Amino acid sequence: MKKEIKKIITIIKAAPQLKSQIFIGIFLFVGGVFYEFSSDLGNTGIIGLSTCVCLIYQSIMISSGSSIVQSSASAKKLQTLYPFILQMPFHIIIFALLSWHRVYLSSKPIPDMSADRIYAIQCGLIILYSIAIFIISISEIITRKFFVFGVICICITYAPIILSICFIGIRVPSLLYKLTLTNSITTGLVIIIFGSLLSILLANLLYKYPISAHVMKANNKA
Repeated sequence: MKKEIKKIITIIKAAPQLKSQIFIGIFLFVGGVFYEFSSDLGNTGIIGLSTCVCLIYQSIMISSGSSIVQSSASAKKLQTLYPFILQMPFHIIIFALLSWHRVYLSSKPIPDMSADRIYAIQCGLIILYSIAIFIISISEIITRKFFVFGVICICITYAPIILSICFIGIRVPSLLYKLTLTNSITTGLVIIIFGSLLSILLANLLYKYPISAHVMKANNKA
């Protein structure tokens, strides 16, 4: 296992335009943190925070055709298992950061808003954050194999979640008033872990399908 982890790191280091990908990842993370911590209610920060981790999978997949990958005895696992094992703790750390901020804000007053409403909104945001991470975990695999279909899936699943996050303060569903922060965080963690496990299953199911021509064209340019 340790040897495979070292090999993954070697593969990531050999990825085309690694420096630019690292820069993009840092930019997305910092931008996401900035937007998250500059708002009491929903914001678009989750977009950067949920997508920056995808660069791990992307870096490995871009290099999947290299000799170092093809010569590995665990070539399949390098595309269907290890990337998601590496991504899972990062997703959990980001979710923990977001949850901590929302727990902190749950006791902070907001003008013209009751304490119960504030609490319900923060619980709802925690759940929505985990769903956003879940969708990205699945979508990154689908878009690699079926780019157009993957983009459509993102439009009909991820986009509504982002809109719900941004406008959650306008209308709060009655269900959110029944939630607690503990339940929201626990549920969120289950959703994220389930998303990572489902990603492994989906990657194995789609392993034999060729990479999308659009993605291959982008990789060749890189």
